[in-house]
Amino acid sequence: MSLRFIIGRAGSGKTEYCFEEILQQEHAILLVPEQYSLQANKELIQKTKGKAILQAEVFYFKKLAYRVFQKKGIGKTIPLSDVSKSMILRKILNQKKNDLLYFKNSLEQQGFIEQLGTTISELFQYQVDMEQLKAYQKSGNLSQKIKDKLSDLCIIMEGYQQFLQKEYISGDELLDLLAERLQTMEQWKNIKIWIDAFYGFTPQEYKIIKQLLRLAKTVTITLSIDSYTFEQSDVPMYHGFYEPFMTAKKIKEIAKEQNC
Repeated sequence: MSLRFIIGRAGSGKTEYCFEEILQQEHAILLVPEQYSLQANKELIQKTKGKAILQAEVFYFKKLAYRVFQKKGIGKTIPLSDVSKSMILRKILNQKKNDLLYFKNSLEQQGFIEQLGTTISELFQYQVDMEQLKAYQKSGNLSQKIKDKLSDLCIIMEGYQQFLQKEYISGDELLDLLAERLQTMEQWKNIKIWIDAFYGFTPQEYKIIKQLLRLAKTVTITLSIDSYTFEQSDVPMYHGFYEPFMTAKKIKEIAKEQNC
């Protein structure tokens, strides 16, 4: 298992370089952002004149999760669709509307349920749990409006998690479950993985990368950053490459834990 970075400014040919390397493999995995997955698959097939279907598989994180679940199972839980999630949130809001402080006048606004669903997703992605929300709520330097909003989020999250405990799993939890399933996989010892076109990763995604580093023969990650900045020990927050620098730093730390 080893980690490699392909670095360079945007448009410098990092993706093209990945494709050329993938062409030389018998079996490879290309992991890209969901919105780019169809385009990446199309480009890879065109470049390999259709051979990529046999040589490489293009995934985004959730698609990779479902692929692993086909092999390792997902237990007795039932994944929820976005539509089901919205219906559940609406039911919780109707049940708890008398307890809400910040959101009580927003329940019937167009797009509110969808925005709330996005907020819930971000809480899962960035591993913010109920205890953290309650701790933030008690912080003395927050306005009353922010405290009311956090109070409402605690109420909604509690109702949502209680529903999930029955027999369901939220789509927002899929990556956590994927990380758990990957811990027991050993089939990818000889596989090579390329992770391309990401600007940064969520805490959930870092958990997946940690397991991929443990499992795969090599993991290659592209980052839009110049070589000078990449080699620095630290850069200020206002630096143009600050986010990819911090991404590289985090991945290096994870790799060190895995002895990559």
